[in-house]
Amino acid sequence: MSSRRASGFLLMEAVMASFLMVLAFLVAVKLYGASLQWEASTGKIRQASMLAERKMEEIRARSLTIPGGSTFSAHLDGIIGGSHLPYSDAPIFRFEVTPVDNIHKEVESSGFIPPDGIHSPGSTFYTRPDGSATPYSSDPQGDYQWNATYESYPYSRRMPQSYRLVQVDVRWNSDPKDYVRLISLIGDPILPPRDTTPNPNLNQTLSVVKESGPNNLTGTGASAIYRIEVYANNNSQVQDVSAVWSLHPLNDGTADLFTLDSSGTRVRVSRSSSSKNGTSLRLYPQIRYHGKEARAIGPVISL
Repeated sequence: MSSRRASGFLLMEAVMASFLMVLAFLVAVKLYGASLQWEASTGKIRQASMLAERKMEEIRARSLTIPGGSTFSAHLDGIIGGSHLPYSDAPIFRFEVTPVDNIHKEVESSGFIPPDGIHSPGSTFYTRPDGSATPYSSDPQGDYQWNATYESYPYSRRMPQSYRLVQVDVRWNSDPKDYVRLISLIGDPILPPRDTTPNPNLNQTLSVVKESGPNNLTGTGASAIYRIEVYANNNSQVQDVSAVWSLHPLNDGTADLFTLDSSGTRVRVSRSSSSKNGTSLRLYPQIRYHGKEARAIGPVISL
């Protein structure tokens, strides 16, 4: 009886051991399959990350060569919005390239929220009034350079045409979670100015253009709007520059000069109550570009 009972226990132990071995084998197979799947997934992530960096460097390299007559912002927007086909050595990976808004948060110490975009570091002249001060009272449109007490606005200025925050997404299947995202800031390269050999003052680079209004301010209240244009040596236009303007009378008399944008690239010249008939003057805008001061001489304006 004891012998038969012992044999029964041995059989049961063998069955339980076999069951546990089969269970362990199934668990091992499942874990092995999961590890293979995880390894394949991480391999895709690593490959997609390298492809995202490859695409971003390609965009950055193309942004450095601006076609003549074009601008950095239009050139880069064309690259971002263009076709981004898969690479032949990685055909399953798809690219999505988009610009991203650079959104700023509130500065806790002051409660100030900078406008979205890129701001010139440390710049404190020619910025848009923030609404806390009344514009210069004699000008109905307000003066972007000075407030009512003739103090400049102490905020950095925006440079919306000189930078793009670029986002590259790399996807490899239809699952919305399977993607890699890379974001990078791409800036306008500082190309050399136009040939300055014939003119050390860089008048080849900087010029004054009349935007609207008469050539001569001979009527009561007459005004005209002028702007500056800056060009690099390949004839591409440089954007987001700042200018300081001055009036140089060629004889007795004066006129009013007001900046019309936050960078000081546009101004309005108008007759004032103290203007005299027969006065002649020129506009002299000044900038710094490529580490040099540049001045341009505007056309003669008669009052």
